[in-house]
Amino acid sequence: NEANNPEADHHQVEFGVGEEGSIPAVAERILRAVGNRKYHLHGSPPCQGDSIANRKANIYTGEKKGIDLVKWFHDLKDFMYRTENPPVSWTMEEVHEVARSIQDVEGISDDFKRLARETPFVYARDHGLAQHRKRMLIGQHGDKDIILPPSVDKPITLRDVFPGAEQQFIENTARRHRELDRMKENWPDAIDSEEKRQYLRDTPLINMGDAINLGSGG
Repeated sequence: NEANNPEADHHQVEFGVGEEGSIPAVAERILRAVGNRKYHLHGSPPCQGDSIANRKANIYTGEKKGIDLVKWFHDLKDFMYRTENPPVSWTMEEVHEVARSIQDVEGISDDFKRLARETPFVYARDHGLAQHRKRMLIGQHGDKDIILPPSVDKPITLRDVFPGAEQQFIENTARRHRELDRMKENWPDAIDSEEKRQYLRDTPLINMGDAINLGSGG
C-alpha cells in the first residue's frame, strides 16, 4: 500500500492491541491526517476465519478471531461519529459469510446488523472481473444506505475473456482420460484403487499438462 500510495499516511498497527492499537489512538491519527477536511471512513478487517475459502481456519485452536476485528471497526466507526469532525460516510467490506455471523455478536448495533442482512452482496462479475466472488459491502452516507449497483452492462464470464479456454479444457480432459486408460492397460497395479483412478480422471492435473494457457499477458 505504501508503494502504491506514497502520498498517504501509513501506520502499521495491530488494532485492539496496546495503547497504539486502541480506538482513541487510531481515531486521533485519522483526525490528524484529515485535518478539517471532509472524509469517508472505510474498513476491510481481515476475517479469514469466516471465509468458506478458508474452511479449516484456526483448526488447531478453534478460534475465529476475525469477527473481533469486525466488531473493532464497528466500534471505531461509532467513535468517529462522536468526534468534532465525523466522517460524511462510511463503508465496510467483508467476506459475505460475515453478514450471517455478526447477527449473534453482542455489542454490534441493530442498524449495523440490519445493513449486513439487507444490503445486496457485490459480485465481482458485475464489475468487470471474470469470477463469481461476492462480498458484503455495507455503509451509509448520512442516513442513507449505500448500495453499489453493477458497473457493467452484463456480467463478465471467463468465456468472454478467454473464448478458447473451454475447448482447451475439453481437449485436455480427453487426453488425460486416454493416458489413464493406457496406464490401466499397461500397468494395472500402478494405481491401487478405482477410487484413486476416478479422482485422477475427474481432476485437472498441472503436471499432466492440464493447465489452460491463457497467454503471456505481456
